[in-house]
Amino acid sequence: MKNKIVGIIFCMLLILISNSVSGNIIFNENNSEVSSKLSVENDIDWWPMRHHDAQNSGHSSSTAPDSNNIIWNSEIGGSLHTPVLVWNNIVYVNYYGSELPLYCLNATDGSVQWKYSADNWNPGQTPAIADGYLYTSFLYYKMEVNSQEFLCLNATNGHRIWSYIFTDEICGCDCSPTVWNGYVYFGSNNDSLFCFDANPFDDNIDEGIDDPDEASYDLIWLFDSGGDIQHTPAIYNGKIYVVSRRCAGGDLFCLNATTGEEIWHKYCGDVTTSTVIYNGRIYYGAIGGSNLNNAYSSHVFCIDADNPSKIYWEYVIDIYVIYATPAVAYGKVFFGLDNGHMYCLDAIDGSLIWDKQTDCKWMGATPAVADYKLYTVSGLSVMCLDCDNGNILWENKIKRVDVPYVYVSPVIAKDTVFVGVVERSSSKSCVYAFADGIGVKEIIGGRLGPTVVVQNTCDVDLNVNILMKFEIISGFIFAGKEIQTSVGPLKAGLTFPLKRKAFGFGHMRIKVYVNSAQTGYGSTKTVEALVWGLNTIIQPD
Repeated sequence: MKNKIVGIIFCMLLILISNSVSGNIIFNENNSEVSSKLSVENDIDWWPMRHHDAQNSGHSSSTAPDSNNIIWNSEIGGSLHTPVLVWNNIVYVNYYGSELPLYCLNATDGSVQWKYSADNWNPGQTPAIADGYLYTSFLYYKMEVNSQEFLCLNATNGHRIWSYIFTDEICGCDCSPTVWNGYVYFGSNNDSLFCFDANPFDDNIDEGIDDPDEASYDLIWLFDSGGDIQHTPAIYNGKIYVVSRRCAGGDLFCLNATTGEEIWHKYCGDVTTSTVIYNGRIYYGAIGGSNLNNAYSSHVFCIDADNPSKIYWEYVIDIYVIYATPAVAYGKVFFGLDNGHMYCLDAIDGSLIWDKQTDCKWMGATPAVADYKLYTVSGLSVMCLDCDNGNILWENKIKRVDVPYVYVSPVIAKDTVFVGVVERSSSKSCVYAFADGIGVKEIIGGRLGPTVVVQNTCDVDLNVNILMKFEIISGFIFAGKEIQTSVGPLKAGLTFPLKRKAFGFGHMRIKVYVNSAQTGYGSTKTVEALVWGLNTIIQPD
């Protein structure tokens, strides 16, 4: 009998171990395996690649928020360096500093859906998604060996489909994959541009391959560019455009996207951005002008996609460097510089339409454009500008316990802006989601307790649920634990105040949760307050 009990316990331990320490851990917050069934909302313009699409436009057809209302934020470990992706209501996050370098969050509430485990590996750049597959890279550092793995995962549950392992090759700082017409393209610092069959094994989408040695691939072609490929390729009209960098500058190559054959190449100086294709023209930033002089000034170029010797225009930026890829939409070119300015040029003739100086000293992230609004980040805030005139429509200086450093480019999908934030000292990261809806405008102190001001930032009336909680940190405070109420309908654009009585002497934390079932979105806000007699004093963030 005793041996049977020991055997049962041993089997249970084996089951637990096999579910928790496998090479690829796929789980949601309840540690349960996620279904592989694929159900995509096809009518939504997701953000499936680094710069939204294969042309690197940075432009989405989605509507976008008119307010700085934060509907959720989700903290993750490690340091977030690349923009997130949004596809099928999932936010994909690559970050450094953990054995779980790929997080997948629910786009509606920020909850963890599943994570991908890769021991001793760090992620490369922003992945790409197409037809239910996610393409990404991981870097492996181990004493004498540097290697890189490019792999294809089931985008719904993280099962490995296929992989390709490089050796002694490290991905460049901006080399994210591009997917087009059943092919996936990826550059590396070994001078090569790779073209893979995006999914040579369709049967693996449901079950995946757990053993990396069994995960095969189909390499279609490989192009040796003679220099490091550090920027995301762009594709237009059956041609792929990629920048190859060398010590003395770089070349822009145009290849047949199906066969990999070279069509033309052009020496472009020190190119500092990915290329953007718009209406048959190529846009990019570089150090040095078309005459290869002015080596310390930056320039934005517009050239013909079929005839590289045809330069439509060249905009000189003097001594400041353009690091981030421009966004091109509505006949305009948008880009920021490390002088704190955001620029808008005419896409046809390169003339300056507007130049907006901000309070920030750094505007080096790639902007995202949607709904005739431009979203960008600076060192300390998230901003929304009017595409027509550059006026700042709203700004959110995200405040946390540690001083944040906002520098991960925003993305837009499903009426929402998603932004990554890194805290300076701790190197912890957080993803924020901004959307119109029900939000906490402010929490005000006063006599006989605090007042929460809830605002409807949508253009329709909404029913509102409000939950206010009190946590006593120290002292004696009479306020109760929580108050919950419903209001409705709250008219579009209006606010509603909710007051809670509190008195005594001490220090407390106030947490407010609001949401609306009509939008599926909500918002939270937390403040600390001192209570002195009948007065509540809200402490600054």
